[in-house]
Amino acid sequence: MSDVVVALDVGKTNLRVEVRERGSCRLRVGEDVRGWLGAPGPRAALLTQLAEVCGRLPDAGSLTSAGAGIAGYDSAAAEEKNEVTGALRMALPRARVRVASDARTAHLGAFRGEPGALLLAGTGAVALAVDPAGASYWAGGLGPVLGDEGSGGWIGREGCLAAARSIDGRGPATALARRCERTFGVAATQLGALVAASPSPAGLFGRFASDVLEAWLEGDEQAGCIAEHAAAHLAAAAIAVLRRLDARNRRFAVVGGLSAHAAFAAALTSRVAAAVPEAVRVPARGDALDGAALLASGSVLSVRHRAVSRAARGSGA
Repeated sequence: MSDVVVALDVGKTNLRVEVRERGSCRLRVGEDVRGWLGAPGPRAALLTQLAEVCGRLPDAGSLTSAGAGIAGYDSAAAEEKNEVTGALRMALPRARVRVASDARTAHLGAFRGEPGALLLAGTGAVALAVDPAGASYWAGGLGPVLGDEGSGGWIGREGCLAAARSIDGRGPATALARRCERTFGVAATQLGALVAASPSPAGLFGRFASDVLEAWLEGDEQAGCIAEHAAAHLAAAAIAVLRRLDARNRRFAVVGGLSAHAAFAAALTSRVAAAVPEAVRVPARGDALDGAALLASGSVLSVRHRAVSRAARGSGA
């Protein structure tokens, strides 16, 4: 294992990079994502941003190990995956680069290569279970157009729709209308231009998720319906993958921005417990950056997550 590794966590909202030396963080960089792998324009913006961020790292030309978890990677076409690894190779020319989806690196961080089920509930949503033999089982993760039900992006979008319906008379009154205008600076019925101009509409809507959950706790009926449906959607994904594991390995962790909301996390956990009584919720042992660092080192690849990465080596590695 190299003493110095580069770990990248690239979601639909945030990009984080760490340079770790002997397991300790030497440098951390974080910024908003300018694009993602879901479409050509945003993908080009993401590739440029990855190159820029890696190029700012000290001694980028001499770093030899890099691991990246990137939203949308598992479902991307081979050409798109090659573009990602190519951009990282150019920015880190001596590095052996290993790339996986952000869900896989989150699982590696949470369970350190051991079996278990992970529910990733952030801007997007997906559940991933890995059994003792290294086989992977997925539920959800179809992206903001076809899926991501229950995610922060989904909650925010549903909240904006409820707000718009209350304004134009299609739905009941809700405190979400006032919250929406406060968060975005315009009424919910005028959000179209902001959404059209955003490289990540899911990230834009994700900004409103906390407003919806706060309104739920304050007793707003429309926000309550959204929160309940979101918890049910996320629980269904966790239940689906937990049932693919044998009873001895039915432990699960919840990570992502929504996991920090205690009441919401409790609501979805209770649903999982009711459907899979032997399931045990455990704290994540680390985050996606920890998983990316493990991926960079290659220390877990021979045991589990065998399909985790596509490796590329620069000329000097």
